[in-house]
Amino acid sequence: AGFGLLVASVLLQGWPAIPQAPAVIILCILGGIAAVSLQSPLIKLFTAFGGAWTVIASIGGLLTGQSLGAFPPRSVVSPLWTLIMYGAWLLLGVFGMSVQMRIYRRQRALDDDDY
Repeated sequence: AGFGLLVASVLLQGWPAIPQAPAVIILCILGGIAAVSLQSPLIKLFTAFGGAWTVIASIGGLLTGQSLGAFPPRSVVSPLWTLIMYGAWLLLGVFGMSVQMRIYRRQRALDDDDY
């Protein structure tokens, strides 16, 4: 439901003529259904990219002295550095996702050998 709310808030910013409440409710329900049906892949996706963002935000906070609530740091005004931060987040998230998938495949192979 939270993912549906995120999608609704991003999409509805560009279309102010669409009634907000019904669209948010529908997208929250669809997000909840997707989460239940795709539980394992979504958990891997969210933990990989959530963890990657925490790492990038923590490094940015340490380098700039600002809190995580002010991330991306306001001291980073260069579009290049902003692009580098988001690129690092994407790369680290993809790496985290691939590690989780490799661990899952290895555990599944071990479970299949037991039978």
